[in-house]
Amino acid sequence: MSSPLSAAITKKDLIAGIVYDIGFAISKKVKQLEVDTAQKHNAIVACGGGMQSSVLPQIIANLTQKRVLIFSDFKEPSILGCLKVIEEKLHGSASNIERKIEFEYLPQSSGSLMQAYREWNEIGIGLKQI
Repeated sequence: MSSPLSAAITKKDLIAGIVYDIGFAISKKVKQLEVDTAQKHNAIVACGGGMQSSVLPQIIANLTQKRVLIFSDFKEPSILGCLKVIEEKLHGSASNIERKIEFEYLPQSSGSLMQAYREWNEIGIGLKQI
């Protein structure tokens, strides 16, 4: 987009652009991890603030064609991660907590989303060449 931005662009448009950029970047990293590790998984476990919206995990599910799972106790992943490290250091292993899936996003086919992802990726490749 050139500057100054058009008056037709709303706050909603800018926020949507940011959410899609994040979803596209995460999806690209997931795909690259599969190539780098030669491992395929049928689900992605997600956590953090951005995953509290239903839009971002659905974008990731659609682009990766994998289920996106959000567990009920993953709202504060940093604190839970610290607790796990402390438990492992003090007790030798973390407790086996039964995880309850709070949200599950299933992949859906979306040609327009795939086209937007391809265009986003091409722009990124073009920026690297500058």
